[in-house]
Amino acid sequence: MLLLFESVVFFGILLISVAVMSKALNVEIVNHKYQALDGLRGICAGLVAIFHIFWRAGGADDTFWSISYLGGHEIKRAVLMMGEVSVGIFFMLSGFLFFKKALNNTFDVKKFFISRALRIYPPVFISLIIIFVISAIINHGKITTSPYWFYQALPFINEYKGSVVNGLPINITNSGVFWTLVWEVRLYIAIPLLFLLMKIIPFKKSFITLLIISVIALSKFYFIDKSHAAFITYFLVGFLVATTEDKKIKYANVIAFIVLMAALFLTRQAYSPTTALYLLPFFYLVKNQANLFGILTSYPIKVIGISSFSIYLLHGIM
Repeated sequence: MLLLFESVVFFGILLISVAVMSKALNVEIVNHKYQALDGLRGICAGLVAIFHIFWRAGGADDTFWSISYLGGHEIKRAVLMMGEVSVGIFFMLSGFLFFKKALNNTFDVKKFFISRALRIYPPVFISLIIIFVISAIINHGKITTSPYWFYQALPFINEYKGSVVNGLPINITNSGVFWTLVWEVRLYIAIPLLFLLMKIIPFKKSFITLLIISVIALSKFYFIDKSHAAFITYFLVGFLVATTEDKKIKYANVIAFIVLMAALFLTRQAYSPTTALYLLPFFYLVKNQANLFGILTSYPIKVIGISSFSIYLLHGIM
């Protein structure tokens, strides 16, 4: 119960802070068909931030990055689920939104890459500069980092190794969020290829379903790392939902709540290829305007959603 109480308090503080700042800055939210997805992104961003707060409460022996202090297997599992399922849903959201673009005949590859680069890298650059300044202050003004640290810290398509900035590992200073951007960049590279592929494939749902089955099968026989297969499956589930038609579903909120609870009950590891399948019905319902009784379309939650990338990059530094 204490864990639940602390999580609610942390999320409440985030909610109030973002809502007050947004009102002060007169932030306007553009209404669109998939508003509940913005809210879902906001919930996930908040849960990832809370997840990392629990990790940061580790002791000095493990560089303040551990949940071993939490008593009981189920409590640790709950904390892991809080962050890792949220990251998985982030991947589903990206898969859905960008595969939607790949299904559009007006898709422009050049504009897509430019928009993605401008979306990802300027905020990353700013976060790295903040990390450099703060780590230098902590290091009593001493600059002890490699001249290549900035390049090493940037997320590209290769497996993310990170960097050490003025004596502090970057995966500690920013809560290790850059590895997920590597998978986002990989998705961006795949989208133009999928755009070309979708032009010649008539049965898109069947094709994506076959890909999901193939990835899960390959992971079962250890041809693909299990966690990598999980990330790919999250993207593919987003693709699959993108191929479905929009429809109004009766009792969508009640059904969405039930299938979400069932998915969380069934999940033993968030980074397992089958977990995305458990979450598929819930994601499909949210795409079709299930808003969990108004929670996902409330102003503060949607504001967190549109601010989610900044929150994601900066919460670890703060």
